[in-house]
Amino acid sequence: MFDDFHEHCKAHGLKITPQRVVIYEAVAGAKDHPSAEQIFVKVKAKFPNISYDTVHRALVTFAKIGLVEAVEGYG
Repeated sequence: MFDDFHEHCKAHGLKITPQRVVIYEAVAGAKDHPSAEQIFVKVKAKFPNISYDTVHRALVTFAKIGLVEAVEGYG
């Protein structure tokens, strides 16, 4: 799982930061399809100063490079 993460990041020139690692861990460890808000709440427990925007941008980046699949919600 994390080999894939590291390879995708390296292949796309992304730095492997502690924030990106914990965001990826939160997504990869989810049993459902968590929202960006749910991921933010989980990540904020480890990084109290992280912003929602940072989490959202990381998730968008992960989707662009094929690490995660974005699911659009309706509501």
